[in-house]
Amino acid sequence: MVGKMSEKVVVNKNEKMQCYDCNTEFEIPNDVVIGEIVTCPGCGLEFEVKQVESSLITLEELIVESEDWGE
Repeated sequence: MVGKMSEKVVVNKNEKMQCYDCNTEFEIPNDVVIGEIVTCPGCGLEFEVKQVESSLITLEELIVESEDWGE
């Protein structure tokens, strides 16, 4: 398997998230649930919702692992 380390982001529910890849600011819906995928509108980077607390949302960059066929 080929992959890389993902980065976690913690966001206040009432604040915008800033993508660390392209610096675009965007809102995370207040009704997100664990496992939901949120996409940066600027660069398309995807984040998976890992934890939802009363005022905080924890997201982690979604890393799609691919097979290494020795190519």
